[in-house]
Amino acid sequence: MPKKNKPNPEEQNNFVAYSGSAPSPIPEGQSNESYTSADGTKVYVQFIDVDSNGLYPSSGTHLRFSVTKVVGGSATTVTPVSTFVDSSLPKTLQLTLNSSDKIIDGLYNGSGIVTSYQSVFVNYTNTTAGGFGTIPLLSDNDTVKTNVQSFAGLAVSNRTSEANGPQFLYAYSSTDGRSINAVFREASVPLLPTSGIAGFAVTQGTTPIAISNAYVSNPSSATGGTIVVLELANPLSISTGNNPVNLSYIWPSLYSTRLRDSSALGNTAVAFSGLAVTNLTSETTAPRVVDAYTSGTGVRLIYVKMSEPTLPGDSGTGFSVAIGSSSFPATIILAENSTYAGQGVTEYTMTISHVFNDVDTLELDYHKFDKLDYYKHKNFNYETFSISQ
Repeated sequence: MPKKNKPNPEEQNNFVAYSGSAPSPIPEGQSNESYTSADGTKVYVQFIDVDSNGLYPSSGTHLRFSVTKVVGGSATTVTPVSTFVDSSLPKTLQLTLNSSDKIIDGLYNGSGIVTSYQSVFVNYTNTTAGGFGTIPLLSDNDTVKTNVQSFAGLAVSNRTSEANGPQFLYAYSSTDGRSINAVFREASVPLLPTSGIAGFAVTQGTTPIAISNAYVSNPSSATGGTIVVLELANPLSISTGNNPVNLSYIWPSLYSTRLRDSSALGNTAVAFSGLAVTNLTSETTAPRVVDAYTSGTGVRLIYVKMSEPTLPGDSGTGFSVAIGSSSFPATIILAENSTYAGQGVTEYTMTISHVFNDVDTLELDYHKFDKLDYYKHKNFNYETFSISQ
């Protein structure tokens, strides 16, 4: 029987366990790309690694990373304040930035138009030299781990929602001094809320001027959607050079009344204090009716003479004529220049749907237009005025 040889220990095969491939970051433009959070405070670096099921460690590697932001030809590099791997997304590393270092969508001009979008890049070093020796290395979570290789300039999809709150630009008063238009720079229009806005304060000189209402000028317009109209309880005085008008804004405690944009984040307006308002107040005396009479024969017309030139022309409404206990809307069919007491004024020619005669008592009434109606007499309101026949 042949003799069985004993194995030679030196000829035995040695088994060595090798780890697999290193996790690789996925750049912008590829499937499952790396991206930013909507608020710009996080970067989600996605990794691909076919032979592991996650990254390791889940935190503590942030000092090995940096984020470079490029906008308008200028680059800024910042260091994350933390890293985190969520167990539900084991191959996604979250880089959290300081709020002062957050990513923005871009730069805007004075009209709120983007002039330059921000590009975002992530860098990582796996060196152990130069003070990095005590900082954990990022790797896969295999039993025998494979470290992530150093990389630089990893392009990240900037998914930051418009992150700039409404920025005050300038403000001016109406010519009758009863309202102020505050104009903001904002890309996500309209400003919200469109009515019932709180937080504004107006002063003239040292005197506070109460605000009776604040609303967005025209929510359906790109321009009007960035203008806040402040209706004043009392009109401003004409500028003397020593009674400046100033506007301030602070966040009201009730969030629903805070001025903000229409973006997904609802960015609130930046607070400001004591900013100058251009005072265009030219007069504070409201127009009034000085004469009203009817035509004598034929089609019965009503003529209404104002105390000064007024707007609108023949597009205006708001007048009505009371006859007895009934009231009939008046239609302006003509507005023309006239005179009264030697002064240039506006005279309206009106009709009503009711046939009246010489024995009827006619009284003229007027109500102000809705605040959003373009055709609005400047601060015109008065008591009932008798019409001569």
